[in-house]
Amino acid sequence: MHPSRNTLRLAAASTAILIAAGCATAPSPTELQEAGRGPLDREQLEALHEDGLHLSWSNAQGSGTATYYPDGTLEAAWDGGGTAGTWRIADDGRFCRSLEVEDNEEKCFRIYEGETDNTYLSYRNGEQTTSWEVLETTASR
Repeated sequence: MHPSRNTLRLAAASTAILIAAGCATAPSPTELQEAGRGPLDREQLEALHEDGLHLSWSNAQGSGTATYYPDGTLEAAWDGGGTAGTWRIADDGRFCRSLEVEDNEEKCFRIYEGETDNTYLSYRNGEQTTSWEVLETTASR
């Protein structure tokens, strides 16, 4: 007896997901620094966010877009949801944000340059949390 086409498709899809999840490990902060890719300092983050920022993001939970306004507020959206929040750049150069959907708990990240122009990687406690790409460098309401 041979497996059905649907069974084979499911097995192939499951294998692809496992490979993507397990083998596509993020570079460590040390590896990024050795490659000359960050972390961005306070001045670089201020320049990046100076006129506001519209970006696409992806992480383990999904993907979406976010707009960071010059006044320190933000809006994020994903398939089936969205939230508002605030952002700031800490004195030590970490990028910090709080989201209503996370009970406004502030979380701070080190930001590293990605492999291509206008892409960045966010790290918290030494682990990559999010990758993002700048879509526009001006954002207004």
